[in-house]
Amino acid sequence: EHNILKKRNLNDDNWSIYSRCAIGDNLAKSKINVSKNSYSSSILDVLPSHLEIAEESIYIKQEDIEIITLDSIFKEITNKSKNICLKIDTQGYESNVLDGLKENLKKITIIDIELSLLPLYENQKLWDYFVDFLFKNNFEIWSIKQGVYNLNNGRTNQIDVIFYNKKMSKKPPVAEKK
Repeated sequence: EHNILKKRNLNDDNWSIYSRCAIGDNLAKSKINVSKNSYSSSILDVLPSHLEIAEESIYIKQEDIEIITLDSIFKEITNKSKNICLKIDTQGYESNVLDGLKENLKKITIIDIELSLLPLYENQKLWDYFVDFLFKNNFEIWSIKQGVYNLNNGRTNQIDVIFYNKKMSKKPPVAEKK
């Protein structure tokens, strides 16, 4: 997957690829737990509640990684853009990503974030933490979509939430009509 991204990036100056790293709250070395399905991989330990809805989330190995912060690369990746959208889907590590964005959070226009309604990873923060944190930083909820849910009982485990920075513009973003 990483090599495919690198090939597609060769002729596109709007892409920046950082090898074998995670976005977090400080510059450090760490390990990532690699899950059988790869997209459930996380720095955090997976909980039984997650394995109940997705057995293939079980970890099969660990890999060494570097943790960087968005603040440490912000100027490089934004190219002085005025409208910046941040997508965070980091398997329970979302608060660490935002904690590494102290200097530049106010420059983000839209944050699209996957939030858990119940713990799926050890020590992860849940949806209400992010709503409170982002409201205090001048963001408002623009959209909520159901994400992962338990097929056995119908309970929603995660939601995808789009937050809009009220201080960036007087005009809210316009969704495409389908």
